Amino acid sequence: MKTSKSNRRASAGIALLIVLLLVVIVLAVQWWIKSNVKDPDIVALPPWKEWRLRESSLKPPSQLNEQQPHITQACFFDMHARLPEDNSSRGSITLIIEPGGTVGGQWYGDYHHNTNNRFCDILAGDFSGNVYPAKIYRNEQGEEDQSKLYFIAKGMFLLQATDLREKLRNEGGDIYVKGWLDPEHNAQGEIIITSNEKYFQTFTWHGKPAEPKTMRDLFLP
Repeated sequence: MKTSKSNRRASAGIALLIVLLLVVIVLAVQWWIKSNVKDPDIVALPPWKEWRLRESSLKPPSQLNEQQPHITQACFFDMHARLPEDNSSRGSITLIIEPGGTVGGQWYGDYHHNTNNRFCDILAGDFSGNVYPAKIYRNEQGEEDQSKLYFIAKGMFLLQATDLREKLRNEGGDIYVKGWLDPEHNAQGEIIITSNEKYFQTFTWHGKPAEPKTMRDLFLP
């Protein structure tokens, strides 16, 4: 049975429409990706890039959802910072999350750097930032948990390192603290320190809220 010319033209037209539709879909997806890459609540970025993006973003502040922790009084934490590989100490961290959504704290203390046989004394490590309710927590399997509240803060650090020959060396740069607060007001997160944004170190922390304090108490000498 032969196919008429009109049928062949119709089939060709349908095939062309399908191709055009696929092209439009691909272009739409590319546009969506490019437009949303500027949204720090969607994309995963190094903390320094996320911080700069949040500073320049015109996105209005988001409200807490019903599942996220509503902070009626300041949540204060005093925790150990750890190296993820072997759980060795990397000083301590104090952290306050205030009812208005501001975040502040300090990285402080001292620790022994086993790899380089150095003793590090943290001379300064203050940081401050905010909560961002629109960012959704995802675990390693990609499963979402909309009950957790995200925050990120930035500051400057300065530490003095002493090697086995008692030679002193000052090191400093930016410190970023980011983490999640769950509905029970437990917190977990990371400290990232970097001097040039090319090389960086990441420490982890987690803890339960301690006796309430204020931001002013934390930064008093």
